[in-house]
Amino acid sequence: MEVDAAELKEQLSFIENFYQHRELTIYNLGAISKARAAESELRKKEYLNSLTLRWSSLRCPEHNETEVLLALQPPTNIKSVRIEGYPGEYLPSWFRGCDGPEDMSFSELPAATVDNNNNSRAGTIFPLLTEVSIKGCQNLLSLEQFLHPTTSVPAIREIVIADCASVKSPIEWPPSFEKISVSNCPKMTHLWSRSTKKLVLMLEIGFNIDCSSLTFLHIYSCSKLPSIELEKWSLPMLQRLHIDDCECLRIITESEHISRARRSTAKFPLLTHVTIKSCSKLESIDDLLTHECLPAIESITIWFCSSLSSLPTERFKSFLSLKNLEIGGCPRLYWLSGMVLPPSLQTLLCSCGDFSAWSPRCCLKNLTSLESLSMEYCQDLQSIGGPEAIANIKRVYIRDCPKLMEIEQLRGNPWWYISGAEPATAATGVSTIRDRCQLTE
Repeated sequence: MEVDAAELKEQLSFIENFYQHRELTIYNLGAISKARAAESELRKKEYLNSLTLRWSSLRCPEHNETEVLLALQPPTNIKSVRIEGYPGEYLPSWFRGCDGPEDMSFSELPAATVDNNNNSRAGTIFPLLTEVSIKGCQNLLSLEQFLHPTTSVPAIREIVIADCASVKSPIEWPPSFEKISVSNCPKMTHLWSRSTKKLVLMLEIGFNIDCSSLTFLHIYSCSKLPSIELEKWSLPMLQRLHIDDCECLRIITESEHISRARRSTAKFPLLTHVTIKSCSKLESIDDLLTHECLPAIESITIWFCSSLSSLPTERFKSFLSLKNLEIGGCPRLYWLSGMVLPPSLQTLLCSCGDFSAWSPRCCLKNLTSLESLSMEYCQDLQSIGGPEAIANIKRVYIRDCPKLMEIEQLRGNPWWYISGAEPATAATGVSTIRDRCQLTE
C-alpha cells in the first residue's frame, strides 16, 4: 500500500484494522516535519513486513531530513527496508540502536567485524531484517552504521545500493551479507567480503573485488567501463560470470606483469559458466579464454558483440569439461581453421561467420558427445561436411544459411533433423519436431 506523507497519520489510522497490508510505501517525505513523522508511530505497526521510505525532489527547507528519518523507525520485526531519495548524509541511528546523532558519523572507523558465534542480541533492534535497499541518496556518505561490530541488523542477507553519488566503499562487508548489488556509486572503488555469494554491479564501476566466497558475478550496463582487468579480482569460488550491455567495454585482460608462478595457478578454478552479451565494442577476451584461467569451464555464451573479430579457438580443445558453446550475432568474427573442439561438447550454436574451414573436422566428426547443433544466419557458411556428417547428431537446426547447398532449405523456413526420423522443414511437421527439440523459430 502507498501512502502520501502529507496524509500519513490519517491514512495509517484508516488501515490500522486491516492487517493484510504487510507492505507499506510512504512517499513525498520531504513535505513533513520530524513531529509529523513521529505521529505515525511506525515502530508500533508490528503487522508490517516491508517498509519503503521515499523522498521526492520537492522538499521543505526548514525540515531536517535526518530527524524525519530518525522518527520513522520501523517495528522491530520488520524484514525489508527500502530508502529512496533520502537527502541526508548519514543513515538514521536506529540502524545501530544508538540514541544520539553524534553516533552517526564514523570517519575513522577501524576494520569492521561481526562475530557469528556471539549469541548476545543486547544491541539488536531488527533481528528479522534481511533486506535493505538504499537508492538515490545523493548526499549519503557512509554505510558504516549497520556494518559496525555493534550493528543492530545482524540478519541482513541482501543489500541494494543505487545512485548514491557520495557513498564510499565500506572497509569490509559483514559476513551475513550473501548478495550485494551496487549501481552508479562512483566513489565505491573496492569490495571486500568474506561471505558474499552473489554480486551485481551496474553502471559505473572500477572495482577491486576480493570476495573469497563469491559464486556469481553479474556486471551489466556499465557504460563507462573500457576494460576489465582480471588481476583486480580475487574470486577463488566464482562459478558464474555474466557480463551484459557494457557498451564501452573493449577488452578483458590480465596484466603482462603478472608473474609466471601466479599464472600457473588457476585464476577461476571453479568457474563453469561464462556469458557475455551485447558488448558492442568488445574486441578481445583472449586473456580470459585460457585453460589456466578456466580449467573447469562447462559453458561459454557470447552474443551480439559486433566488434569481436577473433577468438583463441585453438585453445578450445583444452577445455575438457566444455559442454555448451553458443556464439552468435558477432558479424566480424573470423573463424580460424585451427579450431578443434573438445569431445565433451554436447550443444553447439553458431550464428555468425563462415566456419566451413573447421566444421567437417572438429564440429561433426570428432564430437562424439554432440547432441544438439544449431546454425542460424551464417551468411557465408558453405559446407558442414555433407549430410553424413550430421547423421549421428540427435538434433540439428539450420536456418538462413543461403550459401549452404548440401542441405535443402525452404526459403524463410528452418531445416530440422532428428536422428532416427526423416528430415523435416517447417512445411512438413515442424511443430511436432520443435516440441521435441525445444527450439524456437
